[in-house]
Amino acid sequence: MTDTPVSFYTQRLKNFQNTLASRESYLISKATDITHFTGFPQLVPEERESLLCITATRAFLFHHSFSPTLSGFAQLTYVPQTNLEKIVETLQSENIQKLWVQTDSLTAEEYLFLQKNFKQKSQEIEACKPGLFWKFRTVKDELAQSRQ
Repeated sequence: MTDTPVSFYTQRLKNFQNTLASRESYLISKATDITHFTGFPQLVPEERESLLCITATRAFLFHHSFSPTLSGFAQLTYVPQTNLEKIVETLQSENIQKLWVQTDSLTAEEYLFLQKNFKQKSQEIEACKPGLFWKFRTVKDELAQSRQ
């Protein structure tokens, strides 16, 4: 687990959420990007153990039930399952109309499932620009945090 305080990740999430429109969401599937925004440690780096869904007002971490989580992270809703049906259900309950996905870290089967099951009632699904989250990760805010 990380030694970084939860408030640090809260600010990262908030900074990203401030860039979102009210009815759009990003489904983050790359482990390093999930860890950047949440501190969630992947137990096995070669396997994806979680998916992060960020809306303008909420963030959901879909993870395996055995995975460790950070305590005191009120801005992050933990959902101890990673099935795509639950993700689609959550997006629909949040009234999300546009979903951005990291196509470079989803399987073809996952992407096709999301296309088929999310694209209802005028909902859209789009691929994120490659490297979108890299620009957030290049801001070395953890260095400023360590100096305080």
